[in-house]
Parts: sequence; structure tokens; C-alpha cells
Amino acid sequence: MKKSCCTLIFAVVAFFCFAQNGYKKVYKYGAYNRDWALVKDITGNYGFIDSDGKEVVPTNYKKIGKFNKTVYNYALVKDVLGYYGLIDCYGKEVVPPNYKKIGKFNKTVYNYALVKDVLGYYGLIDCYGKEVVPPNYKKIGKFNKTVHNYALVKDVLGYYGLIDCYGKEVVPPNYKKIGKFNKTVHNYALVKDVLGHHGLIDCYGKEVSAMHEDDSEDEE
Repeated sequence: MKKSCCTLIFAVVAFFCFAQNGYKKVYKYGAYNRDWALVKDITGNYGFIDSDGKEVVPTNYKKIGKFNKTVYNYALVKDVLGYYGLIDCYGKEVVPPNYKKIGKFNKTVYNYALVKDVLGYYGLIDCYGKEVVPPNYKKIGKFNKTVHNYALVKDVLGYYGLIDCYGKEVVPPNYKKIGKFNKTVHNYALVKDVLGHHGLIDCYGKEVSAMHEDDSEDEE
């Protein structure tokens, strides 16, 4: 009888506690952000409350990662549709959850992060969440600081081009192949067009020689 009474009391207390805060679970304060506690609502979605119990991040997310103090104090969030975004340490959405994937910010490469949209195309965002390069490419290579800060890009048709560190297309993706710039040979790069013809582009992306057929066997 005593055990039954204790169980009943516990159930009543738990009910009133739940009714008071409206959450299924309240996690430990300070585990994610100072004076914040992760909360889980009855639908299984997550958000944050502060030490006063005020909701600072609505329970709109299926998942919330840890804040990364070394990279702008952002946390990766996943919405109910499975798309990713970023929130800052104040609970503001810096990047709305519109992406299938968000890579890490790279402080050595202009503070950009690689993003993948819902169609599977890649782009770049800066540290403020702004799209520097819209997700129009099937592939984006790394920026090469030794060669004019360019990155190789591949479009949806499989052709290659080059973008600079500001996200501008220096060379539109019109080529089947773009070689490396050679500082010992006037900073030119060998290119191959869609017809299989070869030519040269300079460090500004301009064709400096007419495209022509190569009689030698092409080496991929």
C-alpha cells in the first residue's frame, strides 16, 4: 500500500512538472551553452531554455550539435525534414536549414564552408552564413594559395572551370579538362575543350592560344 502511494505521488508530481514546463525532458544546464539547457518536447524535437526557463531556441529541430567555440560559436542543427543549418550562441539562425550537408569552416581558406543543397549540388558559405558561391556545382576543389587562389569547379554537365577566392567565375565551366598553372611557363594552364581540342589560358582565365587538335595521344 505504501509503495502504491509513493508511486502515485511520484506520478502526480511528474505530471505537474511536465504541465509546468511543457517539455518531455530537460537536460543538464551548461552542457551546450552557458546557462542554457537542452530541452526535448513531446514530439521529440529539441530546443534550448535559459536559467529562467525562457525558451531561447524553439523546439524546431530533430538534432542540435555542440557549439564550436573555435569556429564562431555555431552549432549545427537538423530540422524535421532532415536538412541542416547553423545557429549562433544567441540562438539566432545564421544559416537556415536548407542544406543536405554543411562542412566545417576552414580558417586557412577564407573562412568558407562547403555546403550541399537538396539536389546534391555544392556551393560555399562564408562565416556570416552568406552564400559566396551558390550551390551550382557537382564538385568544388580546394583553393590553391600558390596559384592565384583559384579553385577548380565541375558543373552539372561535367565540364570544368575556375572560381577565385571571392566566388567569382574566372574561367566558366566550358572545358573537359584544366591543367595546373605553371609559374615557369608564363603562368599558363593547358585546357581541353568539349571537342577534344587543346589550348592555353593565362592566370586571368583568358585564352592565349587558339584551340587546336592535338596529334599526340591524350593522356588523362
